[in-house]
Amino acid sequence: MTERLASLRSIALAFALAAPLGACSVIVDGALQDPMAMDACDGLADGTQCLREGITAPLICLHDVCTNSRCGDGQLDARPKADGSVEQCDDGNSVPGDDCEPDCTVTPRCMTNSECATDIPCYVGVCTLGDCSFEVAPDNSDCSDPLGGAGICLGGNCVASTCGNDTIDTGEMCDDGNQNPGDGCSPFCKPECLDDNACLRDPCFGYERCEVTTGATGQIGLCVPDDSQSVLSCPSPCQVCDSFSAACVPSVEADMDFDGHASPSCGGDDCDDANGNVAPGFPEICSDGIDENCNGNGDETTMTTWYADCDGDGYAEPGAEVASTCGLPAAPPESCFGGWTARAPSVASDCFDSDLTVSPDQRDYFASPYVDSSRAPSFDYDCSGSEEPEFNRVFSPRLAACDSFCRAKAVVDLGTTCGEAATLYECAMVSGVCVRQASRERYSLRCH
Repeated sequence: MTERLASLRSIALAFALAAPLGACSVIVDGALQDPMAMDACDGLADGTQCLREGITAPLICLHDVCTNSRCGDGQLDARPKADGSVEQCDDGNSVPGDDCEPDCTVTPRCMTNSECATDIPCYVGVCTLGDCSFEVAPDNSDCSDPLGGAGICLGGNCVASTCGNDTIDTGEMCDDGNQNPGDGCSPFCKPECLDDNACLRDPCFGYERCEVTTGATGQIGLCVPDDSQSVLSCPSPCQVCDSFSAACVPSVEADMDFDGHASPSCGGDDCDDANGNVAPGFPEICSDGIDENCNGNGDETTMTTWYADCDGDGYAEPGAEVASTCGLPAAPPESCFGGWTARAPSVASDCFDSDLTVSPDQRDYFASPYVDSSRAPSFDYDCSGSEEPEFNRVFSPRLAACDSFCRAKAVVDLGTTCGEAATLYECAMVSGVCVRQASRERYSLRCH
């Protein structure tokens, strides 16, 4: 842990040294670059500092777009947040208990073995030097399989003690002579499906039906393609299919800068889809050489209304301090670290202007809420007015299906709320068959 902290401090120092210090150039890969030429970030490495018109806070390139650095983007940000804290680590995810916490602080994952408890059958958690690992339970130890029934552990798998002997014993519904998943008879000698709800039923990725047969090996339940159901087709690359709404929604390619206006290549009206401050209806910034409102008249010279943006994410809170100038105001408001934005709160507002991770363009999900002293902790990181979970929540393991790409699409939470422990089901191809199983990693239901 000490070596990891030392490494993180070195990364933070290097990031700070590369930050612009009020001069006209920044250092990129050892060479001086004009920051105004870095707006589009085309071809620049993630983490390279850049500028966007109308935003005074430091920005970085992420996936060829000039944007804010947020906890969980995989880029260590040495800038102080509104509360004065800085990122100690950034491992590119919001998973708790993996050495780098969702708030980008480094904390031990555990102190005792009990903190590493897991609900995965036939695995036990072990705490070593503050870190959790998971070991296979001893063979013949008791276990309970998610499909139901008591059994014993064999090689890390929870199986019925008599399952696989090619004889249908008491309590078994099938026995095909093995304990392999994905062949219609589970390792607990029960059909892997009894109705269509246990199979893939997704408007975007396809439909399956449960085919139940009875023979010498008992009752076999196998998910097979259901050609009677049509799959939604969306024009690519401008739209993608959304499983939860069963509708085509704009893809990232359709709106690269997340300003609500699609790019011309997707039939949209955004005249610069690499700049989140440029789109029809946006305020024109006078004398900056940019046609912010895309009206075709080029740069205009009217006064611009600016709104205090304290966390520098390009969005202001309702009631934010206002300034009208030609160009950026001279200085940000007192005690406001971010700066100014020309985007009015009436267009899109920030619901917590003291945290970069909270803004209307937040696409990530988080395992812990953000805390505001004036209200209850919230998971509404995208300021939508509600807390949406990362996965669909179901209340039975057999409903935790996989999609047609063999990816998890649901968690079993038994009434779990955002941030609480849930069982994430992983999907993997085994001998050409998509098999689902509970993840061996601890999972907390992430929301935004």
